[in-house]
Amino acid sequence: MVRRVHYEDLVLDLYVLHHLDKGGGGRKKVAKLLFLLEQDLYPQRIVGPHYVMKKYPNGPYNGRIETNLENLTKNGYLKHTNRYYQNSSTSKFMKEIDELIQENSIIFTQLDEIIENFGTESGDKIAEFIYSLPQIGMKRKSFFDYGEFEVIIDPRQIYNPKFRFFLDDAWYDTIEILLNPKMLLKLKTAIKDCQVGNFTLL
Repeated sequence: MVRRVHYEDLVLDLYVLHHLDKGGGGRKKVAKLLFLLEQDLYPQRIVGPHYVMKKYPNGPYNGRIETNLENLTKNGYLKHTNRYYQNSSTSKFMKEIDELIQENSIIFTQLDEIIENFGTESGDKIAEFIYSLPQIGMKRKSFFDYGEFEVIIDPRQIYNPKFRFFLDDAWYDTIEILLNPKMLLKLKTAIKDCQVGNFTLL
């Protein structure tokens, strides 16, 4: 059985960096912003990102975030120097999925507020804010009271969620094509061939 890819997380990664605009962000900053989203959504029994956030020396983190950002960069949807930045492909992608964002506005509206409040801060500054909170995560205790690499928030543990950012089959297939430049090119070529009658009958 083929393992399902959490394209929802890739959408959120790109959304964050698209809205950080020219300032971009490193993996630490992206992780902290997504943690704050999970932190806000968890008590509401809402699933947004699927990242299992654990306690790392530099704050809540999940290594899959860096992997996803690197893959998005390799496929041309981000640029990377000392941090990650949006590019023209990021903007095109966002326009293509505007309807999806509207359908899941409960998630993206909350993320917009977090970006507005913390988007100009560094990853270290956002981490300091998280450290200052008396209670975070599933066990409602301070960051420092969690053990090293202990799970702070696991969205999979939300019982009977009121809302879940989850791609149906149609959106899943669409995102899979949009985030795969080779697949997208083949599709565009096939459509163009059909439009001009350049195809072979079997």
